[in-house]
Amino acid sequence: MGDAVEIEIDDKVVRVSNPDRVYFPDHGWTKLDLVEYYLAVGDGIVNALYERPCMLHRFPKGLAGDKVHTRALVRRREWMKLKTTVAASASLVHAVAATAAGA
Repeated sequence: MGDAVEIEIDDKVVRVSNPDRVYFPDHGWTKLDLVEYYLAVGDGIVNALYERPCMLHRFPKGLAGDKVHTRALVRRREWMKLKTTVAASASLVHAVAATAAGA
Protein backbone atom coordinates (compact mmCIF):
# COMPACT_ATOMS: atom_id res chain seq x y z
CA MET A 1 0.00 0.00 0.00
CA GLY A 2 1.10 3.56 -0.61
CA ASP A 3 2.33 5.93 2.05
CA ALA A 4 -0.31 7.89 3.93
CA VAL A 5 -1.28 11.29 2.55
CA GLU A 6 -2.51 14.37 4.37
CA ILE A 7 -5.37 16.37 2.94
CA GLU A 8 -6.37 19.84 4.09
CA ILE A 9 -10.12 20.14 4.59
CA ASP A 10 -11.38 23.51 5.74
CA ASP A 11 -8.73 24.44 8.31
CA LYS A 12 -8.04 20.81 9.36
CA VAL A 13 -5.46 18.31 8.15
CA VAL A 14 -6.84 14.78 7.73
CA ARG A 15 -4.50 11.80 7.32
CA VAL A 16 -5.55 9.13 4.82
CA SER A 17 -3.75 5.84 5.37
CA ASN A 18 -3.30 3.36 2.51
CA PRO A 19 -4.57 5.77 -0.17
CA ASP A 20 -3.80 3.25 -2.96
CA ARG A 21 -5.95 0.47 -1.44
CA VAL A 22 -8.49 -0.56 -4.06
CA TYR A 23 -12.01 -0.20 -2.64
CA PHE A 24 -13.99 -0.80 -5.82
CA PRO A 25 -12.16 -3.51 -7.77
CA ASP A 26 -14.62 -3.56 -10.68
CA HIS A 27 -13.60 0.02 -11.49
CA GLY A 28 -10.14 0.19 -9.91
CA TRP A 29 -11.19 3.04 -7.62
CA THR A 30 -9.05 3.53 -4.53
CA LYS A 31 -9.53 4.80 -1.01
CA LEU A 32 -8.14 8.17 -2.12
CA ASP A 33 -10.63 8.24 -5.03
CA LEU A 34 -13.43 7.75 -2.48
CA VAL A 35 -12.07 10.54 -0.26
CA GLU A 36 -11.91 12.89 -3.26
CA TYR A 37 -15.49 11.96 -4.20
CA TYR A 38 -16.70 12.71 -0.67
CA LEU A 39 -14.92 16.07 -0.79
CA ALA A 40 -16.64 16.87 -4.10
CA VAL A 41 -20.12 16.13 -2.69
CA GLY A 42 -19.34 17.00 0.94
CA ASP A 43 -21.46 20.14 1.18
CA GLY A 44 -24.56 18.23 0.08
CA ILE A 45 -23.87 15.36 2.47
CA VAL A 46 -23.31 17.74 5.39
CA ASN A 47 -26.51 19.66 4.56
CA ALA A 48 -28.50 16.40 4.53
CA LEU A 49 -26.95 15.03 7.73
CA TYR A 50 -26.26 18.23 9.66
CA GLU A 51 -26.16 17.66 13.44
CA ARG A 52 -27.15 14.00 13.03
CA PRO A 53 -25.19 11.18 14.66
CA CYS A 54 -23.30 9.20 12.04
CA MET A 55 -22.28 5.55 11.84
CA LEU A 56 -19.15 4.34 10.11
CA HIS A 57 -19.21 1.34 7.77
CA ARG A 58 -15.73 -0.09 7.38
CA PHE A 59 -14.49 -2.70 4.94
CA PRO A 60 -11.04 -3.62 6.30
CA LYS A 61 -10.45 -6.20 3.54
CA GLY A 62 -12.18 -4.30 0.74
CA LEU A 63 -15.78 -4.56 -0.47
CA ALA A 64 -15.46 -8.32 -0.97
CA GLY A 65 -14.72 -8.74 2.76
CA ASP A 66 -16.93 -8.37 5.79
CA LYS A 67 -18.50 -5.01 6.64
CA VAL A 68 -17.86 -3.67 10.14
CA HIS A 69 -20.40 -1.27 11.64
CA THR A 70 -18.98 1.28 14.05
CA ARG A 71 -21.58 3.27 15.94
CA ALA A 72 -19.75 4.29 19.08
CA LEU A 73 -16.75 6.46 18.33
CA VAL A 74 -13.63 5.22 20.08
CA ARG A 75 -10.84 7.15 18.33
CA ARG A 76 -11.40 10.68 17.17
CA ARG A 77 -9.75 13.99 16.47
CA GLU A 78 -10.14 16.60 19.20
CA TRP A 79 -11.94 18.94 16.77
CA MET A 80 -14.68 16.49 15.79
CA LYS A 81 -18.16 17.39 16.95
CA LEU A 82 -19.78 14.67 19.07
CA LYS A 83 -23.23 13.69 20.27
CA THR A 84 -24.11 11.16 22.94
CA THR A 85 -27.15 8.95 22.39
CA VAL A 86 -28.68 6.19 24.49
CA ALA A 87 -29.55 2.85 22.88
CA ALA A 88 -30.44 -0.37 24.68
CA SER A 89 -29.50 1.23 28.03
CA ALA A 90 -25.98 2.10 26.83
CA SER A 91 -24.61 5.53 26.01
CA LEU A 92 -22.86 5.84 22.65
CA VAL A 93 -20.70 8.72 21.45
CA HIS A 94 -21.13 9.43 17.74
CA ALA A 95 -19.40 11.77 15.33
CA VAL A 96 -21.85 14.42 14.13
CA ALA A 97 -21.99 15.81 10.61
CA ALA A 98 -21.15 19.49 10.90
CA THR A 99 -18.53 20.17 8.20
CA ALA A 100 -16.75 18.11 5.54
CA ALA A 101 -13.89 17.55 8.00
CA GLY A 102 -16.31 16.48 10.73
CA ALA A 103 -15.82 19.52 12.95
